[in-house]
Amino acid sequence: MGFTGRLGTGNSRLGNILLGVADVLGYGVTDFRVHQVESNKIRVKFDTRVNLVSALQLPKYTLAVVSAPGPFILPSIRSVIRYDATEASIQINLDKNLTTG
Repeated sequence: MGFTGRLGTGNSRLGNILLGVADVLGYGVTDFRVHQVESNKIRVKFDTRVNLVSALQLPKYTLAVVSAPGPFILPSIRSVIRYDATEASIQINLDKNLTTG
């Protein structure tokens, strides 16, 4: 599991949240970028095409909080779906919004 995706920063309202991605290519973790699509949706853009059968498996992804302002409830990952036709992007749907409180 490689924790290389970051949502927010230590100074943002969202806090410093990391996204961990396990092997989705069959030979190791690839580089990826993340961004918040909506308050409960995260897009993961891999640097290369991925095996969608593997990349759409929920256990491949983990969220972790490094720091967050005030009380913070870390959402659970509800589902993973294909984001677009490039086979290099997926969308992670969360059970709660990424907010404080």
